[in-house]
Amino acid sequence: ATHTVRAKEAGITAYDTKQGKLMLGVFTPAQYRRLGNVLTNLQQPIPALSSINNWSDVWACAEQLNRDLAAVFAGRTCEEWITVLRANDLPCDRIKPLSEAVDSAQLRARGYFTGSPDDPSVTLPLSPFHMSQGGPALTKAPPRHGQDSEAVLAEAGRSATDIQHLRDIGVIR
Repeated sequence: ATHTVRAKEAGITAYDTKQGKLMLGVFTPAQYRRLGNVLTNLQQPIPALSSINNWSDVWACAEQLNRDLAAVFAGRTCEEWITVLRANDLPCDRIKPLSEAVDSAQLRARGYFTGSPDDPSVTLPLSPFHMSQGGPALTKAPPRHGQDSEAVLAEAGRSATDIQHLRDIGVIR
């Protein structure tokens, strides 16, 4: 049997806007049709959206929809799109840059980041969830880059000569 690789669904893709990146969460065929109505009301119709009735329809037009939606979303800011889409019960959000995401009040309140056991000035993440009892804790610092390369390669069956050669050519430290 052959396997057909489908393009990513256009409704669950990130799009560039005039200012920021929008993550669209339109997943069901009904949501695709609702998005089509919203865009038509904004004088930016994408006819294929109104004809999506099942998953085969979603997959059949994914590549063209990706292009069409990218062109439409580029015309407004992320915040403008969020306001319009959420008002129509269509899931979406702004993709935050890493610097902003790690500085969120929610992560601070959850104690998501903690200092490294070896150097408290180095901040490391813990688990994104909490347990009713116990839970994750950092008991030692993560290995330095390349610290375990030799042991891993040896365990994988590489000889000392092979490992030295990889070190000599700069593949490992």
